Amino acid sequence: MRLLIALIMMAIFLGSGSSQAADEGSLGADSAPTQTELMSGGPLAGSGKSGIDMPALMAPVTTDGVLHYYVYLAIRLELSGDNQKEPVLEKIPYIQDAFLRDVHRQSIALAGDPETVDGHGLTQRFLAICERILGPGVVTGIEFRNIVRQAH
Repeated sequence: MRLLIALIMMAIFLGSGSSQAADEGSLGADSAPTQTELMSGGPLAGSGKSGIDMPALMAPVTTDGVLHYYVYLAIRLELSGDNQKEPVLEKIPYIQDAFLRDVHRQSIALAGDPETVDGHGLTQRFLAICERILGPGVVTGIEFRNIVRQAH
């Protein structure tokens, strides 16, 4: 319980900087991939759609029950329209709690490879959580704006 409280406090503290990383994950046609893009098995570029930045999330990367490291995830919820912002903002604590529980329940590593975060799988998991909490069609996409690796 103390660990969960510490994680939530850290996520709230770090959440204020999540929107600053908006363009760090996008690739230009001729640019080399960044560390974030090499670690991610999913989309990172900004979409420009209506959305809400979530507080940063700290998630463990485990394989076979062994903790390798933590990652900080800057997440943006893409919404079906601007009229959805207020109802979603009211549910942010519930969504954040569900995201935290999910990443601690099941590994975010891609196919057992601790060096790669399963961005596509995590997107599907988070979309299912949003649909369960907010209803269908409110959140249309999950955007990972930055993935930062931290030693444990």
